[in-house]
Amino acid sequence: MVGDQDKYATDEFMNLYQNCICVNWPFRDEDILTYVGEELRVTDTFIRHIETQANWSLSGPFQRRYPELRDVCSFAEAPAPR
Repeated sequence: MVGDQDKYATDEFMNLYQNCICVNWPFRDEDILTYVGEELRVTDTFIRHIETQANWSLSGPFQRRYPELRDVCSFAEAPAPR
């Protein structure tokens, strides 16, 4: 990616990346935040989950556009045939 900045250092790449990144949280959304007294905080379980790179993946649209990155990214699903 560093060697091909014309392809990867683009708004298209960044927008697709941002729209396709997923932390694959296996629990309810309500399990992300908790109250500690009157303060709302992120749960320790969610923090541990997002700190583990293996829990992150990129969805199909990213995979279809940048299939050459399959060895450096985790893809959530197989690409649809063109």
